[in-house]
Amino acid sequence: MSKNSGQYLENIGFGGRIAVQGNIKQFYTGPNNANSLTYQTIGGIQYQTLTDQSTTLYLSDVVISNLSSFSDRNLKDNIINLPEDKTHSLLDLNPTQFTFKTDAKKNIHYGFIAQDLEQIYPELVKDSEKGYRKVNYLEFIPLIISKMKDMQNEIDELKKQQLELKKNLKNNDV
Repeated sequence: MSKNSGQYLENIGFGGRIAVQGNIKQFYTGPNNANSLTYQTIGGIQYQTLTDQSTTLYLSDVVISNLSSFSDRNLKDNIINLPEDKTHSLLDLNPTQFTFKTDAKKNIHYGFIAQDLEQIYPELVKDSEKGYRKVNYLEFIPLIISKMKDMQNEIDELKKQQLELKKNLKNNDV
């Protein structure tokens, strides 16, 4: 490890390096170390930043306190409410329980099989650089909320009909 302007630099073997300064650790990779992943600990919480959005980062058992995606109206075009047929297919999904082949502890996980999900929601499935399918689970949230709203509207309508039927039955008994 060599000292350089207050930073400790270390080559990490695959064309990358690590820079450490105080509570900040930076991992540089890629051509000319153009991509970086920054770990910063503030108040006991570790923050991670990836500078190159096109790079896939593989992490396991990551604990975060906040996960945010850009959602500002100013960044979006073609905004429409989800069509009912888009959320209707949620009930066709087959949630599964599984273990990962590479997990020696065989921890149980819940999710979907990407190849099955791709048949219904192809826009939620992408290929990794290694050819494995990956699922964007965050994009399920709006679909689920929309479906929940539809179901609640159905429940409210059924309650209203039931109340009217009870009223009619009571009036016929008198």
